[in-house]
Amino acid sequence: MAESLHSQVSKNDRDTHVKIPVDCISLECNQGKGAALAMGIRHISAQTSSTTDIYNSLVLIADADASADITCLDDLYKALQKLTMQPSSPDVQFTVPALVVGRRIYNDDSQVSPSRVILRWGFRTAVRILCGDLGVSDTQCGFKLMTLSAAEKLYHELNLQGWSHDVEVLLRAKLCRFLVTEHNVRWQDKEGSKLVTSAGGTVGASLQMLWEIAQLRLSYSLGIWNFSYDSD
Repeated sequence: MAESLHSQVSKNDRDTHVKIPVDCISLECNQGKGAALAMGIRHISAQTSSTTDIYNSLVLIADADASADITCLDDLYKALQKLTMQPSSPDVQFTVPALVVGRRIYNDDSQVSPSRVILRWGFRTAVRILCGDLGVSDTQCGFKLMTLSAAEKLYHELNLQGWSHDVEVLLRAKLCRFLVTEHNVRWQDKEGSKLVTSAGGTVGASLQMLWEIAQLRLSYSLGIWNFSYDSD
C-alpha cells in the first residue's frame, strides 16, 4: 500500500510539475496501525522547528487504499476552520488542538457487506456503553484531519495499537477537552481489506475489540495507563 501511494504521488509530481516531498517510514515489524501512525506523527514533529510551524501544520490520516474520496478533504478543512472559529484565509493559524473525524457515507448501502455492518454496529454499541459520548458516531473512520498539536498529544505512547486505537485517541481528546466534530465522507470499501469476512471471524474480531475497549476504559479509570489530561 505504501509503495502504491508513493507511486501515485510521484505521478502527480510529473503531471503537475509540482514537487511534493514524500517520506516513506517503516516499522521494523508490524506493530499495528496505531503504532504506524504514531511513528509518522513523531517524524512530522521532529521536522517542526518552531511554534509557528506547529500552528501552520495539520495532520491528515487516510487509509492507503483510498477508500475515502480525497475531494472531501476540503470539506474537512472547512469544518476544522469552523470548529476553531478561524477566518477563511490562506494565512490562518490553528492555535488550539482540534480534530475532525470522517463519517462514512455510501452512495449505495448495498456495497457494504453484512459482516461489516454487524462488526461496526457491535463495536459502536460497545464504545457507547463503555466510553460514553466521544463526540462522533463513526469512531473507526480512517479519514481524520487534525491540528499537529492535537496529533502529538493524542498519539503519544498509545496503549492500543491495533483496530481499536481510534477509540483511545478519541477518549484522550475527550479527557483533554479538545475540540472535536465530524463530517460526512464519501466512502467505498475496497477489495483486499484485512477485515474478516467469515461469521466466525467476525465474532472473534468483535470479542477481541470488545475486550480492548473494556480494558481501555478500566485502565484509564483506575490510572493503570498513565496519561496527562493537561491539553497544554
